[in-house]
Amino acid sequence: MLTVESPTRRRWLMLLAIFAVGLTAFTHNWMVDQHLTFVTSVQSPDHLIHTPLQRIRPGFTADADMWIRYALALLEGEEGPRSHHTNVDNAPTGREVHWNSALTWWIAGLGWSWHKISGTPLSAAVERVAVWANLPLLLAFAAGFGWWTSRRAGALAGVIVTVAVFGHRSIYEGFMPAYPDHHGLIAAGILGLMLGALFMGGGWTRGAATIPGLALLPDDETSARRAAAWAGFWGAFGMWISMASLAIPIALVAFAGVLATLASHRSLTEAGARFHSTVWRTWGRVGALTSVAFYLLEYFPSHLGWRLEVNHPLYALAWWGGAELTANLLEFFTAAPKDRKLKGAALARCAAWALPAALAPALVILWRGVAVFAPLDPFMTRLHDTIWEFKPLLVRLRVEGFAVRFDYIFVYPVLYVAAGLLLITSRRPARQTIWLTFTPVVMLVALSFVQIRWILSAGSAEIPLLLACLALAFARPTFGATSRRRVLTACLAAAFFYLPSTFVLLRDQYRNLRNHLLDVDEILAVTHREIAQTIRDSQPAGPVVVLASPNASLALGYFGRFQTLGTFYWENSDGLKTAAELYSAPTELAFAQIIRRLGITHIVTITQENYVLSYAQLLHPERDTDAHLATYGFRLFGRNIIPIWLEPVLYRTPRNLPGKLAGLEATIYKVNFAQTRIQANYRLAQLLALQEKYDDALASYAAVAQLSDRDAAPWLRRGEIFIRQKRWRKAAENFDRGIAITQGGVCYKLLTQAGLAFDQAGEIATALAYYRRAIAGPMTDASALHNLARRLATTVITELQNPAEALRCAERATASSPENAGYLDTLAAALAANQRFPEAVATAERAIALAEKAGDKVTAAAARQHLAAYQARHPWRE
Repeated sequence: MLTVESPTRRRWLMLLAIFAVGLTAFTHNWMVDQHLTFVTSVQSPDHLIHTPLQRIRPGFTADADMWIRYALALLEGEEGPRSHHTNVDNAPTGREVHWNSALTWWIAGLGWSWHKISGTPLSAAVERVAVWANLPLLLAFAAGFGWWTSRRAGALAGVIVTVAVFGHRSIYEGFMPAYPDHHGLIAAGILGLMLGALFMGGGWTRGAATIPGLALLPDDETSARRAAAWAGFWGAFGMWISMASLAIPIALVAFAGVLATLASHRSLTEAGARFHSTVWRTWGRVGALTSVAFYLLEYFPSHLGWRLEVNHPLYALAWWGGAELTANLLEFFTAAPKDRKLKGAALARCAAWALPAALAPALVILWRGVAVFAPLDPFMTRLHDTIWEFKPLLVRLRVEGFAVRFDYIFVYPVLYVAAGLLLITSRRPARQTIWLTFTPVVMLVALSFVQIRWILSAGSAEIPLLLACLALAFARPTFGATSRRRVLTACLAAAFFYLPSTFVLLRDQYRNLRNHLLDVDEILAVTHREIAQTIRDSQPAGPVVVLASPNASLALGYFGRFQTLGTFYWENSDGLKTAAELYSAPTELAFAQIIRRLGITHIVTITQENYVLSYAQLLHPERDTDAHLATYGFRLFGRNIIPIWLEPVLYRTPRNLPGKLAGLEATIYKVNFAQTRIQANYRLAQLLALQEKYDDALASYAAVAQLSDRDAAPWLRRGEIFIRQKRWRKAAENFDRGIAITQGGVCYKLLTQAGLAFDQAGEIATALAYYRRAIAGPMTDASALHNLARRLATTVITELQNPAEALRCAERATASSPENAGYLDTLAAALAANQRFPEAVATAERAIALAEKAGDKVTAAAARQHLAAYQARHPWRE
């Protein structure tokens, strides 16, 4: 025990710690929720969002997209109660899923409950609760592990564990708000495994030992075996969640136990401590049997198989065999010399079956290869080199900056230094707990220099190491002579290791919330959602299958609930290979054939992540760069050589995006094999004009005009572009070309529209000329008369003012539509321009009354402004 107190005092201290952590975690969750609610509301006024899923989450939470869609598929009856198939990617057939179903059940249960309580639509309810889904889990694990630890080592140890679950960045990152993913559950599994390993003492109990520093060794064999069972259960739980993340920590527990015993067994025995091999056997048997139970819960009876990327009975067999081998090996090392021969024979008999059992998964993988273990596929191996999670720690530090990950550089390493110093300076028997807890940490941190994901596992293992360090520190009078010193030492240690990340976390989130700051990942998510909405608008009905880069596929598929092709999941290797095959197609015909076969309806390219060359290099690493550049995919998306059957969808990426998004452009194509060359060129020209690539747009419109010499539209669109460029003469020439090939009432409409275009651009003289040409011929409405009258009456350009003509035109327009508030407002302006203010006031008042009656608030507000000028006997100018 680190500290000894009454059960009542221990309970109150733990309740206080749990309340403090819960309040702090709730505050952070609330701030994140408020911030994300604001971010979700951000949208362009001319591009309203009504995608099936809409809520924006932090950029690092991409995997939560899949969990939410799995939960919705379960609730909507698209998939069974266990998550073993999905149609979200690998179009058209979908793929297998081998994530645990527990988190799907949790998210689905919370979403269904909120849907029933609040009446919120089911999909929105699931999105909403996903922001809060981790908080109950975090509090449950913080309270549960802390309470169990307090019973084993006192309230001080329990409080440290409770605080650490929230305050250690590597653990809390898995429980972050709006991030319902399995990383938090993995961290919990490793923490339970490592705490259990600490309190089972590596098989050692204190016995008659009284020397300081052995406070954390269990009192007796029963206590040690219970801790071993705890470790076995949580290790098996973690295996269910992620075999890839737990297999190595489980093996490291056995390795650390052997190393600790080898280093300290003689001194422990001399001090009176006792070794019990049954502790290791309990650890292995409980872990193995629980692992099998979780496997049956997940896969029995309809999904049994030989997928060794996930929890499988072979791993349970390996655990059991490894534990038995560890128990017999340690029995041999700790045996008295007279018993060595007997123990050696027992070890040999055990090794005969336990060693093959421990190696069984590896042997089957070597035998069956990719058929049972997808990461062995060379394609997937190369793919992993491009995924952030599999990058080395130093690469992440260089990219993110050392200041962002200051705790990995300046905080947690202090614990390693302290552990090393205590290992060197402490009495030999007391070093056993440091060997037991420090070994897994060192190995996991070392692995993080190969793949960053192991630093998260190391975080959970650091908490038992801190407890072991405190136990040795308390054995020294400087730190542990009195209860007050022990509390002060522990509080300072906890504050140093766990408060900095918490402070930075809360400070940054408060700043974002207060200032409505969006980071670049949130802005990118808003852009992805806008693209998904554009795709939905281009095809309101029927299935949508989107081809994009893996990251964009995940985001677009989420917001639009589309089916996509390639995403960064090992179960989707077929989808990734198919996408790579598509992009690597040698000809347009081959490309189009794959498009038809997969039923792809839309293709999206985003400049910063088009992945075209990456796909080609992954599929054919033996080819040189020239061969990759010769693929049809690169010609299509790298050089913009667009086939007739790809219809450009009108969309422009938001301008002036910050940071790494600067210059980002997204292009959307709809597959349309019925599209003609004229339609293709015209839609491409529209897209280029929207993207402000005016020279290319003019050329495309000119090509359309050559192909269809009786179509006015390309000439009119060219005129609009020239107006944007303020090239008035060229604009007028193109408008006139388009108007010249039209007949009847269409001519009047085009003249009016041309006048309005010049008018809005500020070229008033040309606008007046087009209005006058419009009213000189047959008119289909009074819009040209109204526009001409308004401009003649209100223009600030003195030489263009003509009050008399303005009044004549306004009277004619009003006569054609006496109840039109806008026409009456213009008549009032013309009357005022002719100094007939009493009539202007009366007419403006009538216009206001008609506008209010019609609910036209804009016209009514404008007319009131004008009325005030007329009452002051001033004409209105604009």
